[in-house]
This record gives sequence, C-alpha cells and structure tokens, in this order.
Amino acid sequence: MDERSQTLLEFPLVRARLADHTSFDPGRRLAEALVPSHEPVLVARALNETDEARALLEERPGVGVGGAHDIGPSIDRASRGGRLDPAEFLGISDTLEAATRLRTVLAEDRRPLLRDLSWSLHALPAIRATLARSFDPAGDVLDTASPRLGPLRNVDGQ
Repeated sequence: MDERSQTLLEFPLVRARLADHTSFDPGRRLAEALVPSHEPVLVARALNETDEARALLEERPGVGVGGAHDIGPSIDRASRGGRLDPAEFLGISDTLEAATRLRTVLAEDRRPLLRDLSWSLHALPAIRATLARSFDPAGDVLDTASPRLGPLRNVDGQ
C-alpha cells in the first residue's frame, strides 16, 4: 500500500494510537514500525492472533512480559565486545525469566496461534543458569560465577 493510501485511510494515526497503548519500549517500537500488508492470508492470521491474544488477556489479565527490561542497548554493546555492568546482567536475567513465563503460558494455552507463537520465545536456559550462578539479586558477583573465582576469593579472604 502506498503512502498516500495509508494517509487517506489514517493508518499513521491508527499506528500512533496503538503505540500510545504500549507500556514497554520494545513494544512501542514494534507498533511504530507496523506497515499494512496486502496479503489476505497474513492479514487474516494477524487478526486471528489479535483475537486470541485479547481473549487470553480477558481471561488472565496478568499475562505479559512483566519484569522484562529493554535490553536491546545492552545486547548491542555486548555483541560489539563492550562490557556490561551487573545491573545490565540482572536486567537480562529478569527479561529471560519474563520471556520464559510468557512462553510457558502461551505453550499451554488452548489457542493454536498463541501456542505457535510460544515457539518464537527462546528460554535460553544455559544463559539463565549462568546469570543465576554469577549474580545475586543485588547485582553482586557471586563466588560461583566461575570455577576459579571462589577459590581465589577464599585465598584473599584468609
């Protein structure tokens, strides 16, 4: 659909209104990036996914990504070899936990499109386990963060 048609149909206004209803920055960015599709099958699927999601939220209003953080900037920096501080690692851990909870809810749901959507949420258990043994809830590095750290700290502490 060309830009003039989108403007005539007030699609930018609809997209902005959707973005205004988001409470999570990554969700806002996704809403702002939406473009209309001319593929009837894709449109029908998206509408059905929306119907299923609305029904789930009516039944279970607390379902979502509560506790997740916008970890995009941290992941970008880490992928370029940059360092992360403990708070960023905790944010990543919280986000992985939120994604895992949501994946579980969607995977167990009776609605087929939401169950299918659960497969796109990756739990990354190895990363979650590494973060859990590396940082306490306050963000302090634990002795269990690496096989060498605990013994080194015990030698220094004696």
